[in-house]
Amino acid sequence: MKIQSHFQPIISLTHRRVVGYEALLRAKNSNNQLCSPLEAFNKAILNNRVEQFDRECIASHLLNFGQMNTDNQWLFLNLRSETISPDNHRAPMLEKFLRRRGLGSERMVLEILEDAVSDPVQLQDFVSHYKAAGFLIAIDDFGTGASNFDRIWQLEPHIVKLDRSMLVNARNNPRRQCS
Repeated sequence: MKIQSHFQPIISLTHRRVVGYEALLRAKNSNNQLCSPLEAFNKAILNNRVEQFDRECIASHLLNFGQMNTDNQWLFLNLRSETISPDNHRAPMLEKFLRRRGLGSERMVLEILEDAVSDPVQLQDFVSHYKAAGFLIAIDDFGTGASNFDRIWQLEPHIVKLDRSMLVNARNNPRRQCS
C-alpha cells in the first residue's frame, strides 16, 4: 500500500482564516489504483497490521506537513476508534515524530469522532493523557447523529468541528438560527 497525504484547509469561522490543515489519507493499492481510507485500513486489519499502518500514515502526514509552509498553523489528525485505548497512549512516539520534523505537540490537533468510543471513562483517560502531553483535542463532526453536549462538557476539547450539515440546516431553517 502506498501512502500519500492530502491536506484540507481548516477555516475558523471566528478568525475568518485558515488555522490549520486536516491530513487525509490517499492510498494506492499494489496495482497503483486509488483506494478509499476505509479500504486501506480494512486491508491492514485483514493483514493484522492496523497499528503499524496507522503509524505509517501518521509518519507520512507529519513528513509531508513539515515540508509545507504552514506559518505555525495546526495539523489535524483523525484518530481511529481502535487507537483510543489505554494500551495505545503514544504521546512519546508522536512527540518523537514531531521533533524530527521541527514541530511541537501544540501544533497537532487530535480529532476524535463524537461517537468514537463507547466507554466514556476510557475516552476521558485518553484525552487527559494527550492534553497533559501538550496536544490539542478536537471533537470532529459534531452535529451528526445524536450529538452529545455532555461529551463536550466532559472532555473539554480545545476545538469543536461542526458537521457541515449542521451549518447548512441552520442556514436553511430560520427557527434554528440564533437571534
